[in-house]
Amino acid sequence: MADRLGTRVVAASRELSRAALTLGEGRLEVRVRPAGPPELAEVGTAFNAMADQMTGLIAMERELIADLSHRLRTPLTALHLVSDRLTATHGEQLATGLDVAITSLEAELDAIITAARTPLALSAIGPAAADVAACEAGQVIAARAEFWSVLASNQERPCGLSITSEATPVALPAEELAAVADALIGNVFRHTPGGTPFEIGVHRTAHTVVFLIDDGGPGISDPEDALTRGQSAEGSTGLGLDIARRAASVCSGSMSIETSPLGGTRIRVEFSLATRRADKRRSSRGPRRGRRQRTGVFRSS
Repeated sequence: MADRLGTRVVAASRELSRAALTLGEGRLEVRVRPAGPPELAEVGTAFNAMADQMTGLIAMERELIADLSHRLRTPLTALHLVSDRLTATHGEQLATGLDVAITSLEAELDAIITAARTPLALSAIGPAAADVAACEAGQVIAARAEFWSVLASNQERPCGLSITSEATPVALPAEELAAVADALIGNVFRHTPGGTPFEIGVHRTAHTVVFLIDDGGPGISDPEDALTRGQSAEGSTGLGLDIARRAASVCSGSMSIETSPLGGTRIRVEFSLATRRADKRRSSRGPRRGRRQRTGVFRSS
């Protein structure tokens, strides 16, 4: 009996040792079959849980690297537009040199994004909405719309802006929501020709904040494929839409691709309201008159 018990203990211990060494070599798929006495079986279960957690954390970090790299596309888009203007005002030679440098930087950025992609399963780990300070979606998106309106003017793109005057708190840091706006608006500039109109909208329902981007471009032929992380058309990393989708999921929201009233693509992102305390304060004061939406329209010069 002692011999049989010792054999079980030794076998289970050796399997755990081999698995630990394999995991240390970077093979994150390794797992053990819990066996042996109850104490060793419990260690095996804990090892598997630790390996799963490591896999999730590494996947999350690599996604973060890819998403942060993708944000650099916003200033690159602006530089491309500056290069186009230099061609008309300062001659082709200066603009060509700047364009070559921008193209080289963009290629390096694409390489970083590609390297950050991994076959690891996407992790559901993310900041809990309750643990994140809320920001006013309307204010953040209005500021980003102001930035992009200058570039829209340079390309003679009519740009409409419609933002509700109601409170629009969402459980995302302001810089994260700004990244979502930049990714979606930047896609309009990158994937539609100059002069294509687009509209930005922020509206509020009883339980959500809705962010809309409409354009008059050629549209997206396969919306389902476009929403799959890592899928991309030529010249695209395929991460812009995923940044918005994951931000919405953190706020218990959703994202969809529809046909725009302008004839092109409508990107609809919904975020759950971060708090309803403001609603409770309003209801305690009694009914209020309806509030009109604050709207603005940027027109090309």
